[in-house]
This record gives sequence, C-alpha cells and structure tokens, in this order.
Amino acid sequence: MIVFGSEVCRDFGQAVTREWLETNGLGGYASSTIIGANTRRYHGLLVAALAPPGRRTLLLSKLEETLAVRAVEYDLSCNQYPGAIHPQGYQYLREFRLDPFPMFLYEVGDGRLTRLEKTVAMCRERNAVIVRYRLLEGVGTASLIVRPLVNCRDHHHLMRENPYFDTSAEVSGARDRVSMKPYPWAPALHIHLHGAYFEPWGYWYHNFEYAEEAARGLGFHEDQYSPGFFTCEFDQGETHYLVASTERMEDVEPATMLQEERERRVSLAGGRRARDSRAALCTGSGRCSGRDSARNSGRSSGRRSGRSSGGSGSELGRLVSAADAFLVARGGESREAAGQGIVAGYPWFEEWGRDAMISLPGLTLVTGRYEVARDVLRTFAEHCREGMIPNRISEAAAEPDYNTVDATLWMFWAAHKYLDYTGDREFVVGELAPILVESVEWHVRGTRYGIKVEGDGLLRAGEAGTQLTWRDAKVGDWVVTPRQGKPVEINALWHHALSFLEELGGEHAGPSAADVAREFEARFWNESAGYLNDVVDGEGGVDSSLRPNQIFAVGLPYPIVAAERERRVVAVVKDKLLTPYGLRTLSPDDPRYIGRYEGDQRSRDGAYHQGTVWPWLLGPFITAYVRVSEDRQRARAEGRGWVEGFREHLREAGLGQISEVFDGDPPHRPKGCIAQAWSVAEILRAAAEDLGMLGEDRLRELS
Repeated sequence: MIVFGSEVCRDFGQAVTREWLETNGLGGYASSTIIGANTRRYHGLLVAALAPPGRRTLLLSKLEETLAVRAVEYDLSCNQYPGAIHPQGYQYLREFRLDPFPMFLYEVGDGRLTRLEKTVAMCRERNAVIVRYRLLEGVGTASLIVRPLVNCRDHHHLMRENPYFDTSAEVSGARDRVSMKPYPWAPALHIHLHGAYFEPWGYWYHNFEYAEEAARGLGFHEDQYSPGFFTCEFDQGETHYLVASTERMEDVEPATMLQEERERRVSLAGGRRARDSRAALCTGSGRCSGRDSARNSGRSSGRRSGRSSGGSGSELGRLVSAADAFLVARGGESREAAGQGIVAGYPWFEEWGRDAMISLPGLTLVTGRYEVARDVLRTFAEHCREGMIPNRISEAAAEPDYNTVDATLWMFWAAHKYLDYTGDREFVVGELAPILVESVEWHVRGTRYGIKVEGDGLLRAGEAGTQLTWRDAKVGDWVVTPRQGKPVEINALWHHALSFLEELGGEHAGPSAADVAREFEARFWNESAGYLNDVVDGEGGVDSSLRPNQIFAVGLPYPIVAAERERRVVAVVKDKLLTPYGLRTLSPDDPRYIGRYEGDQRSRDGAYHQGTVWPWLLGPFITAYVRVSEDRQRARAEGRGWVEGFREHLREAGLGQISEVFDGDPPHRPKGCIAQAWSVAEILRAAAEDLGMLGEDRLRELS
C-alpha cells in the first residue's frame, strides 16, 4: 500500500507531482494526479485502446464532483486554468491510497464530519473504468453531483471546442445512463451511475491548463464538453458505482468485477507466480547459462545466486504487480484470441521490439508468465523480415518499422533467458532457432541500413542520418549521438547471438564466436583509458567516450574480454556513471555532458543520451558487478542497497512504478514516462537473478 495523508494531499505543489496509473491489459489506461488535477494531455479516466494495444483514445477526461451535505456544497474536483486553480477540492482530501487501486478519502463539514471514499479501477480486458463512491460517515443523507467531462481524441493530441463535435446525448435506463458518440469514427461512450438521475445540461469547459505539457515545450490548453450531470443520494455506509465504457455493460456487476480484480492483483503482488517461477529453477528445470559452462570459475549466471534472501519485500511485490501493466493483448479482445505484446511505457510509448526483448525476462520470466514470454517471442519472430524484427509496431503505421540494429540481437538474449527458465527446447530449437539462424545469415550478407558483418567478423551498422541503436535521439536532421560504425554493445550482442546458436547446435554461415571475441577485445579495448571504446570504425574513427554501453560486454552470458579487463570496465562505470537510480549515459567529465533533462523537445532530446540517467541500465550493471566481484556476499549486499534505493521513488512520479529517466545531476529528478517497462523489468530481473531478493525465503515473505 502507498499512502499519502493530508500534509501531502492538501499541498498542491507536492500532490501534482505524484501520479497514479490504472491499465486494462489492452493498452488502455486511466491516469491523473493524486488530487485529480490533470497536468498532462495523457491524463484521463478512460483512455481506450480501440485497436489493442493501439489507437489509444481519450474518451472520458474526468468527473467534476460536488458533495452536498445539509444544503452546503463542497466541490471535490481540482483543475488548473490560466492564473487559477479551480475548484480546490484537494483541500478536502484527507488521504490518498494505492491499495491496489487509487482510493481518495474526502472529509467535509464542521463538527461531525462527512467522509466519502472514491475508488478508481480499470476493468480487465475491457475498455471500461469503474468509479466506486462510498459514504463512510455522515449526518443524515448526502447528495453527490457528478458531471462527466467528455473528450474524443488521440491521446497524443489536444481538443478545442469545434462544430464537428456531436454534443447530443442519449439518456436511457431509469435516467441513470447517458451515451455520447462525439465523432462518426469513434465508439459510443456509455456512462452509468447506479441509483442516480441524469440531468441533461450540456456546455463546454474552456482552457484547462496542463503544466507538464508546458514544461515539455508543447501545447498545453484544452477544452472539454460535459453533457449534463448525475445526482445520487447517500445514506451512511451506502455505495454507488459509476461505469464508463465503450460497450453497454448492463450484464456487469461492478462490485463483483472490482473484487475479482483486487484478488488478482493481490495475488500478483504477493508473488504467487514469481514463487512458482523460482521454485522451478531451484528444482533444476532450467539450464546453466553459457557463462558458467564457458568459464567454470565459480562465477554464477545470476540464476544460481537467487536462493539467498534479503531485500525489501513490499517494494519488490509492488514491482511484480507493476510488471502486469505492460503486458497487453494484441489485435483482439482477449489475450488468448489475439496474442500478447509488451507496451514500452505509459503514458505515451507503443510496442517497441528492442524494449520488448530487453523487458521480457523481468516482466514475464521472473514473474512466472512463461506462456506470455513464449507468445511475445513467437509474435516478433513472425514479424522477422530480412533477418530483423521490428523496432516499432506503431499505432498509426500499417507496417512495422525495422529501423534498429539491436532489437533482433536482443531477441537472441530473450530466447536464451526463456530457455534458461523453462527448459523448453521444443519451442526454442524447433520454432525460434531456424529464424535465428536465418537472421545471422542476413546479417552476414547484409540487410537494411548498412547492417553487415565485415571481414573482421564484427558487425557494422548505420547510414547517414539514421539512428539504429538504443541511443536513438534525433531532432529533424540532427542526429544527437551518431554511432555509425561498430558500436560496442552491438558487437557484444552479436557475439552472444553466435555463442547461443553454437550452444544450441545451430549451423550458420557466420563467423565463430571465438573469432569475434578475439577481434572484439583487440579492437575495442582502450588500454590508456582502462575501458572499452564506444564505437570503432566510425565516421570519425574511434569514439572513446566513457559511456554505459560497454557494460553489456560484461553483463551478457558469454565472456568476451579477459576477466581482469572486465573488472576494470565495471570499476570505471561504477566510479563515473553509477547514480542511485541507474547509469548516466555520459561521464560528467565529458564537456558534452548535460546534467538536466528538461525544456522543449530539442533540449530534452539533446540531453537524452548525454548524461541523462537510465534506470534499466542498473540491471546489467548489477549482473556485471556481482559476476566480477571477488567478494560476492559484499557485492550482493551493495546491489540490494541499490535496488532498495528505489523505495522512495515508488512514492513519487508514477506511483508504484519506475520512471523512464532521471536527471544526471543530483537530486536526480525523475523525468520522461512515469512507468517504463524495461526500468521495472531490469530491476526485477537483477533483484531475482543476481541478488536473491526474490528467492524462496523472500517469496514466502511476499506471500
């Protein structure tokens, strides 16, 4: 449970920096601040995924609520307008809880107080949201007036009053239901407040102001339409449910649906699936990773170290639950019928191949969702073209984008992890291996964007004006961190791909892993600096910038440089790049370093990979740090401290989630998306595999 009392809830400045997120397993979501003041264009009570997990469309922005007690009205909602905050309902908010749903406790009146509890929950695999109102304490009968604010737009855009918006509303049932269809292309929005009476009285609200959009240098004013208002009466202890959805849900009992979803989430946070996952590993159903078999020096794969206990159960339980938000149905109304995908981040990211493959172990394998992992791998394998899986499966484009060099290589790693956890050789060898072999052969003879193996066995990638690695920031024609040539992590991943295929027994036309390792160490090791170069054979020759990409040469399963050099790499990354929330993307000693991720899009993209901290990089760093340490017990204790350092972050920005990025400079403020898949995934994976924080003893505590 995450709880904030009145000292935070009634402080506007503190309250609007804390955001909650509800998801529905289809890519749809609800999100706002803990006081209900929308500060982003992405905030809303019903953002429906009309083509799961894409076409996310804001249908219901919010509810304006007024509680009437003894003829005195108290406005509970909160909005920011130019120069004003109105109403200021946060002054009545006594408490906010995330348990597991967002819950708001309002307290009004003099003398004997009236307390109203409000709960918001998305419906599982339906584009619907439930809002429960319960009068916990009161004097006589209280009235609640609820005015819905309707929108109908892509969640990336903004709306202004316009003549094309159909303001007509259909009232039905016992006048407790209202339906609207603002545009011909949109689904109808149905709103039902049980036991209420709807009064048509429509008008536009103008100039809502979104502070977070203003800070990002984007448009930040919007208009919303309200078709009228509901009124319902409460006696003490009475409950009313509001359901807003894209389908008529007369057959749904909201109390039952809410209880079932609560039980499902409590089960996830309690570690049931994760416990089953770890138990399977501890009984030996998994397989030893290539690093153990290759070096046999007592350096564990991480999976073998997972039996020790320690760490913070509540935080990891929260992250196990948080992982669920990113797993979505694709192209249909159920996961079973449509296949499954991974959304890269909320509120604005779509499906990205790179993010999906990096996130897959932490989101699905550590948490025991093996069938989801298999389905995601199968889906991306089916999209493989010319040896590449998509970089992005867009909401707007008819065809996926293939402009990435590393997404496909990360699929080899995800497949390797899947086999480690499940022992499912039938799927990996029978279905995936032929595609992986074909992919290697495409890379050898050359595929899109200049991706091709050269005579030294290393992989070159890139053409002028393209960004193919994870450091892909580009503004117009400005490529912020050009990496044409042979990037370090790409060739570490290339070596892993070849090693994994060799271990599977798959024959291919590529170079041997041993030859690649030998050439890699000779070309990338920078003896004078004591670390690995970032790019070799680039447009400017060698790029020796001190960056985190080299950590994958140590964190991936198969050794690629000498053990002594691995230790030097880890030491310099720890000294210059490690922060409490992940790794910086550039050393602060570099004159190009930018310590703040802020401003308009050009400023933010210019800082994105020039010092900004990425939490997901802490995962591979922990893996590498534990592996090279001579004192494993001490190293794991340090690693647990780094993971537990996120405890306070789970109470700021996206509650219960980990943000996309942080400032490079202290105090390392969270930035970007409030919930990022690979941030959550890699912290979970490292905690489980390398630190034993989801070992048997810990999972017993979580349960």
